[in-house]
Amino acid sequence: MQQLTEQGLKAIAAPADVTNYEAVQGMVAESEAKVGGIDIFVSNAGVPVDGMGYRKFIESSREDWTRFVDLNMFGLMNACHIIVPGMIERGYGRIVAITSESWRAGLPMGIAAYAASKAGAVGFRCWCRRGLFRLARSQLGHRSGIAAQWRQPDSLIPAET
Repeated sequence: MQQLTEQGLKAIAAPADVTNYEAVQGMVAESEAKVGGIDIFVSNAGVPVDGMGYRKFIESSREDWTRFVDLNMFGLMNACHIIVPGMIERGYGRIVAITSESWRAGLPMGIAAYAASKAGAVGFRCWCRRGLFRLARSQLGHRSGIAAQWRQPDSLIPAET
């Protein structure tokens, strides 16, 4: 953020409980009041506030799964649902979501719900790259300047031997 503000751009960190739709609405309203429309949205949620809770899938509960899906998939969808209409209206926007390779790696470390929730976020990205931009084009009457990127570290994928 410092680099952006040093370049004369408006940038703020705007934390919110992304699992709570109303909290995200409040975060967006507060952010827009401070800096105007949101042109770049970075989602960096990943681990619930009470931690990963490593446990074997068979020993986990539906509540364990829900914590991760609410955070990593629905949290991202909540924010995009609220932020994207302004991006479409302005004809410009960037969505950047930090995710992981856990959904592909199949690691035996007790993170099945985390991995599944990240797979859901990646699936949502696929929709954003096609469906969202077609929607924007249909509303604007031309190609929009809206793009979505997902950043996934490679460190979780074991090297092939």
